[in-house]
Amino acid sequence: MKIFALCFALFLPVFSAHAASESFQSAVQPPAVAGNIFKGNWKVSGYLDFTGESGRRDSGNTVSTSAAADYFVFDRIALGFQAAGEKASDEDTIATMGPRASWYFWSEGRVATYAGAGVRFGLTDATVRSIVQAELGAEYFVVPSVAFGPSFFFRHYNSRGDDYNRYGVSFDLGIYL
Repeated sequence: MKIFALCFALFLPVFSAHAASESFQSAVQPPAVAGNIFKGNWKVSGYLDFTGESGRRDSGNTVSTSAAADYFVFDRIALGFQAAGEKASDEDTIATMGPRASWYFWSEGRVATYAGAGVRFGLTDATVRSIVQAELGAEYFVVPSVAFGPSFFFRHYNSRGDDYNRYGVSFDLGIYL
């Protein structure tokens, strides 16, 4: 019994110091921030895209901007609408708009990753242009209602038999309401 009491007396300060250290660390570290990617929330975002091009004789680079509004119909699943403007060096400015969907498949702390797809249509020079887009991205939540991050995308363009692809990276700033 004396050995048990002696061991208990020796290890009690070690256990209490460890417990105090864990409670101090939890008090010092900020809590994990989860984004508002749940049913009933809205996301309003702006994008800046940098693209490369393939499938055309005069391939070039393009910078475009877009804005989107999404509504979370289920936890982590959003449906929305996107409008974009593009200007390539070898063509007119294109304005397009259409529906989109996003699925947030992983989140941990302040980071969430998502996959998205959409279709946009536009009218330029009396020609209807369609764009099918797929993207894969990540967002860093500064606070639960504000996030930013990159995404990688692939777009297929179709207009008067002139099919080509664009791929690139996009940077977005999203406000979750």
